[in-house]
Amino acid sequence: MSAALAVSFAAPLALGVLTTHLLWPGGGGGRFVRVVMGAGLGMGISSCLFFFWRMLPGVSAVWLFAGEWAIVAGLACCAALRRRGAADTVAPAVRGDGAILLATAAALALGAAMIAVGCLGTPNGEWDTLAIWNQKARFLFRGGEHWTDMFLPGMDRAHRDYPLLVPGAVARAWTASGADTATAPMILSGFFGLATAGLLCGALRLLRGDTRGLLGTLALLATPAFVAQTAFQYADVPLAFYVLAGVVLFAAYERDAGRSGGIMALAGLAFGLGAWTKNEGLLLLCAAAGARAWVTVRGEGLAAWR
Repeated sequence: MSAALAVSFAAPLALGVLTTHLLWPGGGGGRFVRVVMGAGLGMGISSCLFFFWRMLPGVSAVWLFAGEWAIVAGLACCAALRRRGAADTVAPAVRGDGAILLATAAALALGAAMIAVGCLGTPNGEWDTLAIWNQKARFLFRGGEHWTDMFLPGMDRAHRDYPLLVPGAVARAWTASGADTATAPMILSGFFGLATAGLLCGALRLLRGDTRGLLGTLALLATPAFVAQTAFQYADVPLAFYVLAGVVLFAAYERDAGRSGGIMALAGLAFGLGAWTKNEGLLLLCAAAGARAWVTVRGEGLAAWR
């Protein structure tokens, strides 16, 4: 993996973690949950930024990456000013048995190893990856002014209607490294697989205790389809991450005494990025918004929902 490719993933991670920190400050979240969630959200945000840049003809990619780091710097300044102005509320530590925490760490490490072996076994992914996701990424990376040809009628069998979060994230990494190698989509897919398992672990640990966090992680990593979908580089795993993040944020909002609007904004961002990942995500976005509206109006009234 080239240094440029490694560095290219730093900005999305920092962008997402800082955004999550600012919108979900202090108590109630658990640092591990917020970091893992923020990292995944940052990957989606960077995909959106890449797409917006791609729509600007003749603008150098240098401006894209400089703009990303400028946003990161601005968010870091906001975080520093807020910390200086008011002490951050620290969530109460979730204490648990050391053996359970060690077993959880071992489970995540084993999951990372399984995902790595699977990705190395199918470095170019399976059919959907070749025909849809990486093909669209190559249009974005190689297409120049003709990248929109992916939407022409002749591209029906490549599902020209599919959203572009995964292709955008892959093409962004290729643009940073200067070559469309198999390494970037492998890293991205492996990241989302491990991040989904880590987010599930952290959320269950926060809400229900260490033991359930471990059991939930083991159940997910013991599901052959999950590891296979990750190794195949399919978009179903990133979609699962964003849906899980949205559900976790709904639960965090209910536990938050101040009912912070920032948490609900992050939930909207998570479900929105899910809609930018697969067509099914658009349905889930509408379902989540409708269900949230129904619960709020029925329990607290229209004013609370507004």
